[in-house]
Amino acid sequence: MELANELKWRKQVLKPIETTRRSSSNKREEEVEEEENKNSQKTGEEEPLSPSSRLFHESNFNIYVIAIMGCKTRIYPDVFKANLGHTLLRHPRFSSLQVMDERNKGGMKWVRTQVDLEKHVIVPKLDPNIDSPEKFLEDYIYNLSKTSIDESQPLWDLHLLNLRTSESEAVGVFRIHHSLGDGTSLMSLLLAYTHEMNDPLALPTVPIKKKTVSLDDIKLVKNAMNT
Repeated sequence: MELANELKWRKQVLKPIETTRRSSSNKREEEVEEEENKNSQKTGEEEPLSPSSRLFHESNFNIYVIAIMGCKTRIYPDVFKANLGHTLLRHPRFSSLQVMDERNKGGMKWVRTQVDLEKHVIVPKLDPNIDSPEKFLEDYIYNLSKTSIDESQPLWDLHLLNLRTSESEAVGVFRIHHSLGDGTSLMSLLLAYTHEMNDPLALPTVPIKKKTVSLDDIKLVKNAMNT
């Protein structure tokens, strides 16, 4: 108890940290930089790329995510473009350039830009009498994997193929640079921007394969309970 009282009433001997006074010019530069950072956070412009996004611009990690979407009906490109304006393009990463940041010694940053959908939505002219649609689709995607998107525009594109296969009436192929996000986040984003045909306000449902229980499985459970 005596030790506790001694510590309680002991005078503080901590000294303040000595710092140098900033000059008015340096102070002004810091205030300007702080204001720019606040503005960039509000508008989503000129935000620095994360380390993982920057990594995917290295020569050995220049990777794209390719997602294939089958449709039960024919695709109408004009309808697709009209809806992209208030869905996908609302996301800053799909309407921003990735440019070098001169002030950050080779770093990169996001800069908002005007998106020209004519450069991002590709509708190739296809022969309606293709012998093997599945093989054509496979070759088309393979060729996409060997090319890249011009970095003077946001790093994504959408290929609309009115190609009838054994499982669909038309196919949409998204090609998105990995710096925009990983596969899980991108698929979640795309699903969030789609809706059911019979209920435009309802989000799509993902089919789940139901596992059938065999008699052997039931016997194994009963034996485990008896033991």
